[in-house]
Amino acid sequence: MQTAEPRPIVNALRAIYAKLSPLDRYAAGRVERRLSARIAEYLEREFRAEASSSVRRLVSGVVELVAALRSGGVEEARTVLGRMGEVGLKVAEAGGSVVVRGPPMEWAVDVGVLRQMAVDAFYGFMAELVPVRGVDAVRLEPLEPLDVVGAQRLRVEAERRYPLGWFGQAGEVLRRLGCGGDELERLLFSSSVSLHFDVGVGGRSSVWLEFRIDTRAFSPGGAGRVEKTDGGLSKALDEYVEELVSKVVRRSAAYLSSAVVGGVRGALRSRLGFEGLRFVPFGRSVLVLALESASREPYARPVYLRRLVEEFYPGVLASYVYWASEGRRRLLEWLDEAGARVLDAAAPLLEGRLVPGAAGRVMYRDWRGSLVEIRLSSALVGEVAGLLFSLLSVGGRSLVLVEEPEAQLHPGAQIAMALFLVSLPALCGCRVVATTHSDLLAITMSQLAVQRPDRQWVVELLARVLPHVKEGVDVLAGAVAEAAVDLRIYEFTREGRVAAVRPEDVLGKEVPGISRVIDELTDWAFRLASRRR
Repeated sequence: MQTAEPRPIVNALRAIYAKLSPLDRYAAGRVERRLSARIAEYLEREFRAEASSSVRRLVSGVVELVAALRSGGVEEARTVLGRMGEVGLKVAEAGGSVVVRGPPMEWAVDVGVLRQMAVDAFYGFMAELVPVRGVDAVRLEPLEPLDVVGAQRLRVEAERRYPLGWFGQAGEVLRRLGCGGDELERLLFSSSVSLHFDVGVGGRSSVWLEFRIDTRAFSPGGAGRVEKTDGGLSKALDEYVEELVSKVVRRSAAYLSSAVVGGVRGALRSRLGFEGLRFVPFGRSVLVLALESASREPYARPVYLRRLVEEFYPGVLASYVYWASEGRRRLLEWLDEAGARVLDAAAPLLEGRLVPGAAGRVMYRDWRGSLVEIRLSSALVGEVAGLLFSLLSVGGRSLVLVEEPEAQLHPGAQIAMALFLVSLPALCGCRVVATTHSDLLAITMSQLAVQRPDRQWVVELLARVLPHVKEGVDVLAGAVAEAAVDLRIYEFTREGRVAAVRPEDVLGKEVPGISRVIDELTDWAFRLASRRR
């Protein structure tokens, strides 16, 4: 049997699109892809050429129908349906549905859903206006850079709401949908476009933004209930709205990102002397292992990952995952000189090394030479990897905020972590702020700040606490000796008091919040033992 090529169909559709407005053309184009695929399927099944011409007429009519619904109304749609009938297609109304038949396909669209399609177009049109007009009016008062940086707020939530009347073209769109008079005024001033966004500071060149665009509008005359409609057409319309909103999100994110990042970077540079910011949250081992198990490219799908673990890591997850993804990619593909030094210096802390593996996996090679996937390694490796991935993505002069760096680490590794954090200014130009409950971390850092040991003394310390580890010792010891240790310690009490503590006091008096508890335990144990005697 003779088959027809899909090319004439595309040409016929383009002839129709040329007469449409840009918005209608885009809407019809979203439907074309779905219809063209279906047409090709039928042609592959060797329908006759004369049948394929009927298909072309049907497709042209359906696309024109969709465009008419978006640009006009029900009456114009009926006119289009009438023209379709004149060229050999059967058009009828049955059970509240407009049924179009033409070999080899049949379409049925509920009359009531016609206006809903127009409302969908209105939604898309208003959403497209947001980045053009709405973003220009977004004030950044709740996003003051120093509020984010100075107060260590890594997430800011805000909302902007605009009446529809604020948009210059809203009235025109509503009139095209059949609104007028009091109804038009009611819609313009009682409905609104709400723009929500969460801003998480991502670093020297990015702010992670999430938008939820909620356009509130009433369906003129009410939205009909779908009795029977073609799944392919419905899915195409859904995809159109989804893709449109997705484009709005990306475009709006890029627009606001540049504005907010500029302010944050300016504040970091001028007030604090930093070029970027990284926040490394608690629970890194659980997060890293979960993500490594989820996919061979676990950080490549940020939307999926947010849904996966967002409830456990509110606020900072998106920024952390983004930069951890970048650091992980560099580990697998290529590391610059600073990144390679960071990885070398982390070897004593890891008691081994992270290495690229096959199929995009990160592997862990321990001090014995055994190789295992990172997701099958210890919690210590997961915690340190979660820190390393973020560090490998930083540029020079960045501020790194680390929660509980001692988590999941045995005492010897806690001492190695203190050495590693102190070495970062020399390794990659970073400054570090860490929150800790570890007396070992506080004492080790205080010793480094007060005594300022040279490389050989650091090598000796590592040999004492981690005698089995050899790899990376010289690199870490050299970086610690090279770093100009400027240690500031602050105690945060349950009463909300913040007090500066000198490193000398940590060594000579007590470790704030820790020594007192140990003293109380010792005194209690002594009195308990005395009573028994």
